[in-house]
Amino acid sequence: MDKYSILEFSKIYKRVLDIETTLKQKILFALTKTYPKNEFSRLIPYLQNKVNHKKYILNSRDRINDIIASNKSQSDKLTKFLNIAYLIDVLNILTEYKQIHKDKLFRSNFYNLIPDFNILKQQVSSLNTLRNAIMHFDIKTYTENKAIWLDTLTYWEKLLDSPNMQPIHAISPIKKLNVEMILRLLTEKYPELYSLSDRLVCDMFDDAALINNWDIRALPEYWTIIRRMYALKSKQIK
Repeated sequence: MDKYSILEFSKIYKRVLDIETTLKQKILFALTKTYPKNEFSRLIPYLQNKVNHKKYILNSRDRINDIIASNKSQSDKLTKFLNIAYLIDVLNILTEYKQIHKDKLFRSNFYNLIPDFNILKQQVSSLNTLRNAIMHFDIKTYTENKAIWLDTLTYWEKLLDSPNMQPIHAISPIKKLNVEMILRLLTEKYPELYSLSDRLVCDMFDDAALINNWDIRALPEYWTIIRRMYALKSKQIK
């Protein structure tokens, strides 16, 4: 695996983690808002009947059953479960557990825009297979499915209004790879850009490139991006 493949894998994995984190935060909010003081209990039938507990067993202890049986508050139990929850279980709560995904109030608290359920289920499967390919460093499968999986990431990021990706999607599509133009557009959508670390600026640039389907091998070196950023910054100060 060459350095470009490793770099691209790391960028894609970061986006998968952002989606997973945002999903958990939104589920926590929606359950608490929809079922106050009863937010964790609503999940118990799903956790007892639908979840494969083997992956949650640590040192012979079933962490799911331990949470259910504990004396902690509903809020603490829900937070603890979401902290250890696998992505597939988080996704299945939204598509396989009818008591939740068919609840109109939950949906209104979770989604900004209610999605087509059949498309949502397809994207659940696609996101989970992408996550597995990344976790197993399966570059062959990733390469074969790259176009589909990039669309999957975009679907989830837009559906969840992912905070880390909002300014990136706002400047898509860009037809020409131009460092200064991209930095200017990012600054318009994200005025705090110049206050970020050089590393974060380069990350945002790479995200913009991948979303616009540019080959990562075509990207400029990081020092070129930062040099242009400081040139633009100095012009702004003047």
